Amino acid sequence: MANRKRTPTFSVQKLVRTLLLIAGGITVCLLIPAIAKFLVFTPIFSLISTEKEINKSIVALLTSAVIVLSYYYFFLIVEKRKIPDLNLKQLPSALLFGSAIGFGIISLVIGILYLMGNYSVYSVNSMSVLLQPFLLFLVMGVFEEIIFRGIIFRIIEEFWGIRSALLISSFLFGFTHFSNSGFNYFSGIAISLHLGLLTAIVFSIYRNIWYPVFLHVSWNMAFVIYGVTVSGANDIPSYMNASLTGPTIISGGLFGPENSILTIIISLVVFLFLYSKKTIAVSAEKRK
Repeated sequence: MANRKRTPTFSVQKLVRTLLLIAGGITVCLLIPAIAKFLVFTPIFSLISTEKEINKSIVALLTSAVIVLSYYYFFLIVEKRKIPDLNLKQLPSALLFGSAIGFGIISLVIGILYLMGNYSVYSVNSMSVLLQPFLLFLVMGVFEEIIFRGIIFRIIEEFWGIRSALLISSFLFGFTHFSNSGFNYFSGIAISLHLGLLTAIVFSIYRNIWYPVFLHVSWNMAFVIYGVTVSGANDIPSYMNASLTGPTIISGGLFGPENSILTIIISLVVFLFLYSKKTIAVSAEKRK
């Protein structure tokens, strides 16, 4: 008889263990990198070099490394397991796949907005301006994906199943952007329904954090390449200088195209395709 995976059931003990694992992981991945950045890396490099931008770039990369190491050693010790989530052998395929999804979706949205007459480019800058936002988005991508997918989604999925994990992790992710300029309730729902669900299902399929990291980074980079607001931030250096007009429901308004119904619809189509792929794979595994 085929082995069937038990349906997750509720228990107080399971709830407490889930919350403790999540709280412990988040605390470690917040605290240790913060200490390393502000008490070690920043003071050291401010003494070594007076080039502020170079210092910020190096500190950003080192902080990202500390975030990854904090996650690795915490769960290696606490869960007593190997950490395939960080397998570097999958970096090339993660880069290609994640970038294709993230950059591809936003490019399609911008293309539709252009054809509708809502998007236009009036000048371009040097590609070198993209280095600063790339490093910013890399650190953000590594941190947020480890917190929301590597910790919150993964642990909830293990204890409560994929549907609960998708719902909870995506909405927590979406509404943590509440302090961003132009944010409203629709913004939180929108981010939950596109980037939140996409990164979660990609992690669930590949069980490797680098897939959602590169999806997240390429998603954000697409906005600054095309010169439009990303999550309410309109002061980030961009490659193209562009204008975006039209109804808020189409253009995204002050928050940018992440608030656009186009981004939500296209992302949900991709998500449903990936979710069906995951469901088929799970069903096939159960039949073995």
